[in-house]
Amino acid sequence: AFEYKVPFIDMEYYTEQMEIAYDVEGSKVLHLHYKPGEIAYYPDGKTDDTHLSIKGGKEVAAIAARELMKLDIGLNKYLKL
Repeated sequence: AFEYKVPFIDMEYYTEQMEIAYDVEGSKVLHLHYKPGEIAYYPDGKTDDTHLSIKGGKEVAAIAARELMKLDIGLNKYLKL
């Protein structure tokens, strides 16, 4: 991005910082962690640290929107925080 002079948001960095802020145990709410019987779709439970839960997805989307606004590249009128 620097070489081609295009806007760039390092989402890997921001999501890593988000995960660190939640700590290891707390960050489970950001991912698919369900106990058996807790949710009908995963009757046997689920432990998935790769895919985001609805809460995790919303937090990552909020980070992206906030960083896009900082870039001020003409998208602000389409963004809602």
